[in-house]
Amino acid sequence: MFSQYVLSRLTLWFDKYVMFDTEREYARTHKVLRTAILLMTGSYETLKPGSKNKRFNSRADKMLDMNSFKRQLKSRRYPGLTIRSEMIADEVHLTVAPAAMTRGLMWAFGKSEK
Repeated sequence: MFSQYVLSRLTLWFDKYVMFDTEREYARTHKVLRTAILLMTGSYETLKPGSKNKRFNSRADKMLDMNSFKRQLKSRRYPGLTIRSEMIADEVHLTVAPAAMTRGLMWAFGKSEK
């Protein structure tokens, strides 16, 4: 449907990781995925056991989930798929959206510095 996707504030753990299952099902019946994907999460959306910094997540490691989803997609070797992930420094789940929107639009429209 679209040629580019910007995914941020990822809650891949939702509904027992249903997105991983959905992608597995897609892979069973498709060999091509022609799209570009940018995955983004905030640097504090990870677990840091023992840290006194309250900004770190305490229940879900969204950084780990993002990287796992990226690995799963890349493992399919879909022709036409490009995938990039980005960690946005100093952001938590509630604050990452504005930075992700700006970076995502710049990436989608070819204005990214990276």
